[in-house]
Amino acid sequence: MIKQHFKMYKAGKRWLIAAITVMGVALGSQIAYADTATTSAAPSSVTTAQSPAPTSTSETPAPATSAAPAQATSPIQTASGHEVQRNGAWYYVQTNGTQTTGWQRLADGRVVYYDAQTAQMVHGEKYFTDTNRWLYLDQINGALHRGFTTLPDGRRVYYDVQADLSGAGMLHEVQAVGQQTYNFDPWDGHLKTGWQTVNGHHPAYFAPAMVKQAERHIDGHWYYFDAQGAMATGLTTLPDGRLVYYNQQGQMQYGEQPVNGKWLFFDQNNGAIKQGWFTLPDGRRVYYDVTPKQNGFTGAGMLHGVQAVGKQTYNFDTWDGRLKTGWQTVNGQRAYFAPAMVKQAERHVDGHWYYFNGQGVMATGLTTLPDGRLVYYNKQGQMQYGEQPVGGKWLFFDQNNGAIKQGWFTLPDGRRVYYDVTPKQNGFTGAGMLHGDQQIGQRYYRFDAVNGKLLQELTNTATYDQQAHKLRFLGHGGWLGANQRFYDHGQTFTTDAQGYVVLTAGEHYLGQQWYLAGADGTVKTGWQTLPDGRLVYYDPTTAAMVKGERNLAGHWYYFNPQNGAKTTRQYVNLGSKIVYYNDQGQMLYGWQTIDGQRRYFDRWDGAEALSTILPLDGHWYAFDRYGTPRDLQAVNNLINRLGSKIAFAVQSQVSGQVYSYSNANQRFITASTVKVALLAELLHKTGGNLSAYQRSLAEKMIRNSDNAAATAIANQLGRNTAGGDLYRALGMSSTTPTYHWGQTRTTSQDQLKLLAQIYLTDHSGYLNQRSQAYLRELMHTVSAGQRWGISAGSSDYYVKNGWLSLWSNAQWYVDSIGFLPNHGRGYTLAIYSEGNPLATGINKVEQVARLVQSLLG
Repeated sequence: MIKQHFKMYKAGKRWLIAAITVMGVALGSQIAYADTATTSAAPSSVTTAQSPAPTSTSETPAPATSAAPAQATSPIQTASGHEVQRNGAWYYVQTNGTQTTGWQRLADGRVVYYDAQTAQMVHGEKYFTDTNRWLYLDQINGALHRGFTTLPDGRRVYYDVQADLSGAGMLHEVQAVGQQTYNFDPWDGHLKTGWQTVNGHHPAYFAPAMVKQAERHIDGHWYYFDAQGAMATGLTTLPDGRLVYYNQQGQMQYGEQPVNGKWLFFDQNNGAIKQGWFTLPDGRRVYYDVTPKQNGFTGAGMLHGVQAVGKQTYNFDTWDGRLKTGWQTVNGQRAYFAPAMVKQAERHVDGHWYYFNGQGVMATGLTTLPDGRLVYYNKQGQMQYGEQPVGGKWLFFDQNNGAIKQGWFTLPDGRRVYYDVTPKQNGFTGAGMLHGDQQIGQRYYRFDAVNGKLLQELTNTATYDQQAHKLRFLGHGGWLGANQRFYDHGQTFTTDAQGYVVLTAGEHYLGQQWYLAGADGTVKTGWQTLPDGRLVYYDPTTAAMVKGERNLAGHWYYFNPQNGAKTTRQYVNLGSKIVYYNDQGQMLYGWQTIDGQRRYFDRWDGAEALSTILPLDGHWYAFDRYGTPRDLQAVNNLINRLGSKIAFAVQSQVSGQVYSYSNANQRFITASTVKVALLAELLHKTGGNLSAYQRSLAEKMIRNSDNAAATAIANQLGRNTAGGDLYRALGMSSTTPTYHWGQTRTTSQDQLKLLAQIYLTDHSGYLNQRSQAYLRELMHTVSAGQRWGISAGSSDYYVKNGWLSLWSNAQWYVDSIGFLPNHGRGYTLAIYSEGNPLATGINKVEQVARLVQSLLG
């Protein structure tokens, strides 16, 4: 049959009734349920015994915070009879034969309950209306359960029942049990664990007791719960002192986090906030201005921009806070961070010395350093050395420590000069380098008007008074006074009442200089035409006749070193260059036609183009020793006419310019010209110190083009890559090494890079001078059978040739490289060809070489 029972549950403060349906077997017997009150018929048989031991035990309960109303006296009676079982139900019969009802403490200590109506022992859950509570009596022996109990349906519940039967019974909702707090379901009292909402607003965690004032790792995250069990969010100070950060879900956060508009970092292991210097996982070096306090901090968090940290100043990126070092602009001024801002100190940066003042600003101009040196920094803040123009005056700064020079000094170029300099804070007083006639102490000197070189101590020397336009004379005893007679160069002179030299009209040689006096006795300056027709120039500051070069009003002139006459319509060899002065006596520049011949003069210094190549106005020109220009297209035309693949390149020793042309878009096989590269690499690696065996190989390889010697050297360099280090070092990117060294492919332009290191510089970065000299010697003394190729048309040459046939005698690679001194205006030349019989190939290479020689020779 089916029976339906009803059970009351406490939901919060409300009592609810739920139907409970159970199944029973109708065999004439009755089934008693702990949560029903069933009237039983008289038992058909009676068994006197003690009820079985309980199937589960209950814990001795700690008092609950919310208990049922206290009872005046304990309702438990102490039994004085015995248990009897009738028809499956238990009764308690007293000694007088009556059946006991209500609460009884049995002899074995069990507290049980006998139904008031049926007198049967009650089992299972039962609601007691008189005390408004649920209790549980063991389903086997009826014993009252106290404390935590696991019910048959699996619910873990707690019965707040004391020894005197006081207490709340089954607990519901959040309850304190002893020192712990638990959460019981408001409906059926089952112990609730995990995340729960307490008091309707804050999440708490039960495990099974409420977690309080402790961290807890849950589902891969760390949480913290305060003393009331509330889950922490935001910045939180833990009991161990760590200041950590929890997001809105209460999960501990790690790494970089934005908190209240400030960037912070939390340790990736324990979440503790970072303070001070720290290197982030992405490599950024940052600083956290953080001073922890209870559940918070003071400070700016991650620093950005220029910030003071302690007594130092640092620059942090305004976006990501990374520490910025090196050059930075601060408030429009350059500063340097290493890593702190450099202040009131010198710093060597990228090969230059700089100084930064007390505010960290980079110094420029004249600066007095803390050690007292007065130094000079250019606009980039770099300390300057040697001669420097400062404020219109020439100064000299020590080439080691940059300190300004004072007084007498010999310059590196040998000039003896004098610096009238008295240092002061960040500046000086005085004229700087002295020029012209000057008094130093009690003595008198004459310095070059342009470069300040000491010309002479002024004894028996005339000096020019620009105000009076007259001369004074300095004798051995000093300046001559009034009305004195003196002798100079066999002539007699007198001074007037003011001490000026009395001069008649005309030229006068006085104190080793020529002067011109007018009819009034004053000295003339500037342009003057003398009676013999010479146009001369007298220096306005010294009144002396000018000789040699002089720049006047933006033009260079040349005055005859003997008589001072201005040079016109004439070439002049100035030693390092040949220039031309036109009919006004002015140096010419650029393209000019002189005596019907077209000539070119450098646009900067006026040097005539001689035995050189230059790119001008969209064309490449070659100039011979006389300055005659020829378009280098002539070489291109010749190569095209020769009818086979040819490439050439030439570099001028004078201009450094390189010109090249090829009628084939390809690289050429080097053949034996590669032997120069092999020897150059060997010399580089040995510092020019070859063994006797290596020298023997080198001389055979270059002078005789010996292949076995070349193979031996290639093996020493590493057969597969021989020459490769040299090609990389010299930027010969179109040349690649190969096991068969003679089949290395290259371009004529690449070969000039190697030849330049041998012939066009005395300070090669790859070959020392000993190595250069050795290579030059060997290429200058090749055997008679090797003297062809680029040497054609020249009597003096340095050459290395190559010839190789891979398929037939009709298909030869014929190559020639080297240097032509050309009377001090030399050039390097590389010519490569392909696809001719050997003799024809040599002939074509030599035709190109002869044409180049005719253009530059």
